[in-house]
Amino acid sequence: MTHSKTYTRYSTWIATLPSAELPKHRYYTNRYHLPILSRGGWEAAPLSQESPARLKGYMAPDHPKPEPDAPLFDHDFDVNGVGGYAIVDSSRLKRTGLPEAIYAPSKTKEQVLAIAKRHLELDGPTIVTRCSESLAAELGEKPYELEVFPPLGSGFSYFTAVGKPISPTGGRVALVSAGTSDLAVAHEAEATLFALGIESELISDVGVAGIHRLFERLGMIMAADLVIVIAGMEASLASVVGGLVSAPVVAVPTSTGYGSSFEGITATLSMLASCAPGVSIVGIDNGFGAAAVASKILQMPLRQNEASQSEIGQNEVRRGTGGDSR
Repeated sequence: MTHSKTYTRYSTWIATLPSAELPKHRYYTNRYHLPILSRGGWEAAPLSQESPARLKGYMAPDHPKPEPDAPLFDHDFDVNGVGGYAIVDSSRLKRTGLPEAIYAPSKTKEQVLAIAKRHLELDGPTIVTRCSESLAAELGEKPYELEVFPPLGSGFSYFTAVGKPISPTGGRVALVSAGTSDLAVAHEAEATLFALGIESELISDVGVAGIHRLFERLGMIMAADLVIVIAGMEASLASVVGGLVSAPVVAVPTSTGYGSSFEGITATLSMLASCAPGVSIVGIDNGFGAAAVASKILQMPLRQNEASQSEIGQNEVRRGTGGDSR
């Protein structure tokens, strides 16, 4: 029997036992108080009397359970959908801090336009990714009037359309592109950052084959709050930048490159094996995902401040002051 099967059967059995019938031997538990099979067998900390409830609830003591009758989400859903083929996630921005994006490929033009129209009726930005030029042109006209990245007629293979961008939230991102061939991905990240209210500056064609070009722009890169590095081929630019800046680095491997680049797989593995600590990686050609990660990171001080203010308010209420200093 494999360890995984043993673990599954044992933990399921343990969760069904009343405390009086718990086994007498000792074993490890993880943060959710589920037993973990170690090399030496089941041993270490004994199971406490209150652990059966935790086993069944899969909840650690420092993760309080929600009230049984409390709704999982405290706002309405767009349950009616669009045309019988799409249900717009109208609460995603409130839940996650990021809006739902419309991925245009594999959808008909009529489907994309209908979904975009529904998005524009809601709060928050509208983002349509990987548009053909003709679709982007239509989204740029009435009644949609979305802003298109890069500009129409620029010859790129796909475009991103943005409407109702969030007001500037603070923070500046440097978009560092290794080569001109990586610019389509860079523009997707640029458009997404614009939609999320984040200022960005595009620094293009500074790959390691002519690394002096990077050093000429290094001051601008080091001044950024976060750096997105976009590179194909062997993608060593991510390691170079990661070893020079103190800001977080989000690396995007691209499918640019010759035969042994394997359409971005080589770049991905190279970035994953980076010797520069603190470099995180998203999927191949995923400029949208890189911008989403950047937004989450840059939102952290705001979330921490909101949590701190909330805790101060709760403490004042508990003391009976209600925030009144009189």
